[in-house]
Amino acid sequence: MRAMKTRILIPVLLLLILVSCVTKKAPVETESFPRQIHDEQLEELRAYVTNGDDRAVRRTGKRFLETYPDSDAAGEVRLETGKASIELGFLEEASEILAPLASPDAGAVTAAEANILLAGIDRDKGRFPDAAGRLMTAMALDPSVSGQARKGLSQLVPLLSPRQLADLEEAFPVSPGIELVWEGSLLIAEAEGDTTSVREIRLHIAELDTMEMAIAPVPGRAVTPAAVRPRDAGAGEASGSIGLICPLTGRFAPLGKEFLRGAAVAIREAREYGVTGVELVVGDTRSNALDARKSALVLIEDESVDAIVGGVLSSTTIAAAQTAQHAGMVLYSPVASEEGIAGIGEYIFQGSQDYEMEIAALARVACLEMGLRRIAFMAEDSQRWRSLAELFRREVEGLGGTFCVEDFYEQGSTDFKLNIERIRKAAPEALFIPSDTEDLVLILPQLSFYEFGAQLLGTSSWNSRKLLRMAGRDMEGAVFPSEDVSNSSEERYLAAAALTGYEGRDVNRFVTGGYDGVRKTMEAMASASASGSPLRDEMERMLSNRRHNFVDLMSGDGIRFNIVRNERIEEYVTVSSSGH
Repeated sequence: MRAMKTRILIPVLLLLILVSCVTKKAPVETESFPRQIHDEQLEELRAYVTNGDDRAVRRTGKRFLETYPDSDAAGEVRLETGKASIELGFLEEASEILAPLASPDAGAVTAAEANILLAGIDRDKGRFPDAAGRLMTAMALDPSVSGQARKGLSQLVPLLSPRQLADLEEAFPVSPGIELVWEGSLLIAEAEGDTTSVREIRLHIAELDTMEMAIAPVPGRAVTPAAVRPRDAGAGEASGSIGLICPLTGRFAPLGKEFLRGAAVAIREAREYGVTGVELVVGDTRSNALDARKSALVLIEDESVDAIVGGVLSSTTIAAAQTAQHAGMVLYSPVASEEGIAGIGEYIFQGSQDYEMEIAALARVACLEMGLRRIAFMAEDSQRWRSLAELFRREVEGLGGTFCVEDFYEQGSTDFKLNIERIRKAAPEALFIPSDTEDLVLILPQLSFYEFGAQLLGTSSWNSRKLLRMAGRDMEGAVFPSEDVSNSSEERYLAAAALTGYEGRDVNRFVTGGYDGVRKTMEAMASASASGSPLRDEMERMLSNRRHNFVDLMSGDGIRFNIVRNERIEEYVTVSSSGH
């Protein structure tokens, strides 16, 4: 009996010893090995991504997500695995993997990239409205994807039906890129001959055409470009910070956003060429003079900027300029049209927008080439345009013509019926409108609607692709100078935009003004750094030494004038100081 008990106890004791050993080793495996395996799998995945091995990325990524769904690296793994699945043609699988990243909760940059990828899947499966919506969502989340998203959206819009376009317009009323959708609706309305809808859509596009910002600014903080190729630090000579003031809220916010877009492209272009030491700090004028003064003070006292660019509106520019002059701060105004802003003080500079030579040449074309005698004038009510009206009067009357009426509308006007009626009573043969493109897209259709009928004359602002696209039929027969000066600015901006990923956008004087203003200021900063001279002196030298292009043209080859025929701009005549 005792021997039997012994034989039973020995196996039991051995079993207890084995269980004890296993129990003691288990915590070591649980606490150490899984984290190590997690990191090894992640590094393995990253290596496959670097090598472009999509099959290995897909296999490793799916295994990682099954094993570690809550890992802090899950977002990165989902993005790379989704890309690999798309490349290999597993679109449904890619949609399931990427879907959790489409929400802003995943982070704006990640969500934007996920929406771009999902838009491609929707497009390939024929879900064009969904794809368009995802692209607009991506732009709203991360402006740095705007170039890629806009290109895709412009390809999708022609594939959408009127109902689908209308649904997008309702679902995304103020989203970046929505103006492209409205342009699709405009093309359909024009093809159907729906003139009422055409006019309504044109007015709407005029309001929306400048809605999105190239880089979303945080008031009082530096704007850092998000998508540029790395360069060696210190390769550029300019350094410091430029304060940018413009209306980002209020009635004229669309103009300020275009101004900011141009400024942002200038900074991005500088990064591309190795200028890494310049930052852009944004101040919102809120479209009124008091806030412009406050923004200028914040930029000078709190942000310690080296120079200020902007103002956009004349009233806000003057308020900011007075503040800058008092503080001894350089302010450069590239677009404000009010005459004499530079006269505020020695630290204030204004870009050349001198239409005097254009107006003198236009009077010669109207009176001598075209034989017109009774000429009317219409412009925004400001001292600048009233001075130009008086100049035009002297030129016309000196050539034997009659300046029969002048009429001015308030800044921001959208209804010009009364102005048109007052001018019509004077029975002019021609009407000269020196307004900017933003006003012309509203004025010209109304002249057609009220059957005004007189010969139209304009400045080089009329030589605009945007204006021709939006009001080409209403410009028929219009005569205006070729945009030699503005074209050079436009060409520089378009080249910079293409370099930094902002291709395919209309250009206006606000976006080119923002671009030129920041670019010139950076050039002056670089010159001041190299020479040791004060920035004020370099700005004065740079601007005062630049002759106006129209003076050169008049004394050389002359000024070329264009005419609109069948919604196309054609060369009309060239005038010079020696004749025509």
